[in-house]
Amino acid sequence: MGMMKGLDAHGTGHLSHAQLCAIADGRAGEETRLQAGEHLAECDACMEAYLALLEQTPLLVPAAPADAKVRQVQRRRRAAQARVLQVGVLAAAACLAVVVWGCSAGHPQAPGNAPLDTQRPGFAQQLDDAARDVADVMDGLFSGKGK
Repeated sequence: MGMMKGLDAHGTGHLSHAQLCAIADGRAGEETRLQAGEHLAECDACMEAYLALLEQTPLLVPAAPADAKVRQVQRRRRAAQARVLQVGVLAAAACLAVVVWGCSAGHPQAPGNAPLDTQRPGFAQQLDDAARDVADVMDGLFSGKGK
């Protein structure tokens, strides 16, 4: 565990509190920081002292305007999501209307008590296909591809 010249001013083999503070505060020069980094990697006692010093250092707190900006971005995102949802519902309704209109065109009217499948052959299958298509479109809108 060799110390570079200038780091062990007291001959203890460890970094002094002042040296650790200078490194933590960013006041130490690049060469000193590199030498101290090598020593900290090898010396558990100095590493513990350095980490304890860092724990005492207060964290930077963002200014209040950042909070307002975050809320503004969140409001815009919710509004955009609401618009996408509205478009999706309208698209689903339009698809359903086209399917129902397309299935009823050209088919004779069955007796009133007949099941839906016998009134319009293939209607249930067409409705299932349309529902799957709408679900695929909705999945595409909400999967994040538009972000």
